[in-house]
Amino acid sequence: MSRVAVVGNREFCVGFDLIGVRDLKITPTQKDFEKNIVEIMEDENIGIVVVQQEFLNNASWKIKKYLKEKSFPVVVSFPLKGEEGEEENIDELIKRALGFDLK
Repeated sequence: MSRVAVVGNREFCVGFDLIGVRDLKITPTQKDFEKNIVEIMEDENIGIVVVQQEFLNNASWKIKKYLKEKSFPVVVSFPLKGEEGEEENIDELIKRALGFDLK
C-alpha cells in the first residue's frame, strides 16, 4: 500500500500531521525543499507527494525537469493559505501516474 508524503514549511505540514500523515518533510528553505523532494521521490513506498506550491514554483529548472520526468509517485501541489496559482486537473494527474491518457 502506497503512502502519502508532504513536503513544505511547518505551517503547511501541520494540517496534514493532524489528519495522520506521518511522512512529513518540513522544509524551511528552498534549498531544503529541493533536497527533501528528491529524497521523497526515491522512496518506493510513497504513492502521492503533496508539496507546497510556493516551493515548487521557485524550484530550480533541474528539479522541475526531474519531477516532470517522473511518473510515480504523483506530485500534487497546494498553495499555502489559499493563494491562487496553477492548478493541475485530475486528467493530468492520471496521465502522469499511468503514463498515458485514458481518453
